[in-house]
Amino acid sequence: MGDRDGLYSNVATKFLQKFIDKTENPKSDAKISFTAMAGHGQEWSDKAVLTMIAEK
Repeated sequence: MGDRDGLYSNVATKFLQKFIDKTENPKSDAKISFTAMAGHGQEWSDKAVLTMIAEK
């Protein structure tokens, strides 16, 4: 996720990350990363997502 999202999804995603970090039952293994100065969808890569899924 870009930290300079023009649609402000980054704000909601930061709240989601805080919630996920607190979950205990079940404990989430979700990973959210923010890319400095990137916009909405700028860091999206189908190949990267499919690779992460395959590694799971």
